[in-house]
Amino acid sequence: MRRFLFLMVLPIAILTMVGGLGCMGDTVASPEPEGVMQGINIYNVPLTLQPGQVHMLGATGLYPGNGTYNITGIANWSSSNYDVIELLDKGIIRAKNGGKATISVSYKGISQSIEIEVAGPALEPGPGPTVLSSIDIKPVWISVKVGETAQFEATAVYSNGTTQPITNLVDWRVSNNAPGFIVDADNSNVWGANYGMFHATALGVVVVSAYYADMVSNYATVVIVNH
Repeated sequence: MRRFLFLMVLPIAILTMVGGLGCMGDTVASPEPEGVMQGINIYNVPLTLQPGQVHMLGATGLYPGNGTYNITGIANWSSSNYDVIELLDKGIIRAKNGGKATISVSYKGISQSIEIEVAGPALEPGPGPTVLSSIDIKPVWISVKVGETAQFEATAVYSNGTTQPITNLVDWRVSNNAPGFIVDADNSNVWGANYGMFHATALGVVVVSAYYADMVSNYATVVIVNH
């Protein structure tokens, strides 16, 4: 008797499973419609988001004859401001900071965009990177007698407005070594730590400059005169 009941139940169970699989098959996405896609519709768009909130957007391709095709997982998604809204995956976004961001979807050369607002204060922009803006040497013009010296100073000017004395760090150069020379790290063993000290040796005119971090300074003129 038990065997008979088992044999009766088994076909019913198989039919139930097959029926269930058939229902699952009905949910499989339909093939992409024929013809040229005419537009994109972005759906499930929120009015606003809260910082930290994750939300799922969707996108549908629009085809002739009212045909539609789900392109959420195959389209290209982008955010105009990842500090406000970032993309975690196709259509999945996460709000980060207060403000507005434009979410764009593109597929087959067609694009569509929406703007989403995140509630809360906007992220204050942090300070940009501090970079070397210029090298300033002084004096820019000086007259020196043969056998005398003149001291030059070099200052690094940075993008945030700060400055740093770098007289002992730059590579000092003169346009013509015959009338004189200037001290930097390469010949400090002769003149000690007097970096930037120009020594006039003969009559003439020379141009002094300084190099530091692949940047050249302004130019200074030295006129060497007789005693």
